[in-house]
Amino acid sequence: MNYVFPDPKRYRGFVLTSIGLQKVQQRIQSLELQTGVHQGARAIAERVQTIEPDGIHPITVRKILRGDRGVDKRSIERVFAALQLVLAVGDYTHAGLAKGKISADFDRAGVRRHVVSEDSNSIAQTDVTGLMKERSRLRHKILVDECRLMVVVGASGTGKTELVKQITAEVAPAFEYFVWQSLAPAPTIDIMLAGLLESLLDPLDENRQLPMTVAGSIACLLDRFQRYRCLLVLDGVESILTDRPVARDYRRGYEGYQEVFEAISTRSHLSCSILISRKQPSGFEYLDDRFVSIIQLP
Repeated sequence: MNYVFPDPKRYRGFVLTSIGLQKVQQRIQSLELQTGVHQGARAIAERVQTIEPDGIHPITVRKILRGDRGVDKRSIERVFAALQLVLAVGDYTHAGLAKGKISADFDRAGVRRHVVSEDSNSIAQTDVTGLMKERSRLRHKILVDECRLMVVVGASGTGKTELVKQITAEVAPAFEYFVWQSLAPAPTIDIMLAGLLESLLDPLDENRQLPMTVAGSIACLLDRFQRYRCLLVLDGVESILTDRPVARDYRRGYEGYQEVFEAISTRSHLSCSILISRKQPSGFEYLDDRFVSIIQLP
């Protein structure tokens, strides 16, 4: 299942989340108590005018307050600044995500791809209400610590996949690319990388060409991770590991995955990769814990 997003600078499909809307409403109530003046769309537009010469139209402010139609991110930033609020990633989202679908109201001249495999949508939902601590930590690692690589580990039925699905739905607006790929079929490293790069390379690029070697594919992947903020989820990582309970080594012929994971964690970039597995892959204990995090579910 493929979703397409435009260049963020031209995309007019952002709406406030319930968290963001609550922040705005509370601030408006506070201002009305302080000033005794109704802080409607026109008043807020006037506030924007005092700090932004080109201002903002009251109709756009009304759209933001109602949340019924998407606007560009810059308009939301202006309203938050005028209200002396700090806009956080969790305060806004794509209108399509808020409504359960992806909005197609954009200029197709420049696109970003948002890819979610059908596997992630067909998995039965698991109750994750008891994982609030893990949820908070995972979200903090992605948005605040800008962790490069995380592993969510837990036995079958602990809610690993559902937890990551919920978190990625919240943080996706902070990224230009989002790819969810299942490793359950245990694809070889070259096949996995080819499929991943198919999602990350610009389909409109006439010079687009997939690398012929694994080393070339890893280099290409890192280049995309450095050029764009990418969010990658690999589910079912245990399928490429052996059944040995202690060693937790990679299956014969799948050692290339370890090379990919190490490259993702050691090279500088602002992308984030999340591995979901019943077992923790080996080698992570030797990686820099500033950029790598293991989240063990109870």
